[in-house]
Amino acid sequence: MDPENNFKRSDGTQTRNNGFKSNKPQSRQRGDEGLPTTITPSLSPPPLHHRCPLYTTGVNDGSFPSHSLDLRQCHQWKNRSCCTENTTRLIHESSPYNFNYDHCSRVESMSSECKRHFMLDHCFYKCSPNVGPWVVSENRSWRRERYWGVPLCAIDCELWFTACANDVTCTDNWTNNFRWLNMTGDCPTKGSCLTNYCPVNSTCQTFKEIYRTARNFCEKVWDNAWKYAEPTTPCMHLQFNQSAINPNDAVALHYAQIIAGSQMHSCNLMWFSIQLAVWAFINRILTVAS
Repeated sequence: MDPENNFKRSDGTQTRNNGFKSNKPQSRQRGDEGLPTTITPSLSPPPLHHRCPLYTTGVNDGSFPSHSLDLRQCHQWKNRSCCTENTTRLIHESSPYNFNYDHCSRVESMSSECKRHFMLDHCFYKCSPNVGPWVVSENRSWRRERYWGVPLCAIDCELWFTACANDVTCTDNWTNNFRWLNMTGDCPTKGSCLTNYCPVNSTCQTFKEIYRTARNFCEKVWDNAWKYAEPTTPCMHLQFNQSAINPNDAVALHYAQIIAGSQMHSCNLMWFSIQLAVWAFINRILTVAS
């Protein structure tokens, strides 16, 4: 797997975090229900495989994850996390960023097992300190970064899709395709707020009918945030034994080292090109002089 290619869209609008530009429309996405936590500020940025992304504006760049948090929810991340107890409570006990998982409730509400997997996904999104190699910048009013193309282990993706296969939705890309309209009923902010509604003229169908395969589901549902990883590829897990070492640590380090090596190689090529150009210029002057 080439991490360099993970950050290039077909239209060429995205690159890695250093120099990223996005021409995508500013549709509403997950992550605006609260600021990710800057637990330990530092004057120097943390290593690529050990940092908390910026999912909204107003957070210091390069925040370090915290240790030994009392997370009752998203507990797998309690030993090293980018989120707080309050963030995890919002994920599990209310509606994160007012997102309505039951957008097809007129047909059927989302099953508890399917929603459990989406909660695991959202815990990863808000709490994981391991996504640095895949973070790209976004020029949005409410979020400055996102991750793109994170390799998700095939087993995790397959389990997620199996849990949701018979649940219903009305669109494949949940990042871009929903309409965000004001709701007035049970708004968490006790006032008018936005929530997601199905696209006009859409039809509620099962996940199996809309996505067909687990790979297509995992890669499309959050607009390529995930990339389906074959069993032989180093990849991320959504769930693991909290008492054991986080297996995603080694994966993040692996890709961070690849990126560092690639950047060093690019620098060496650039320096060689400069030397070659200088040599050619000097040689031309000497030739003319003689």
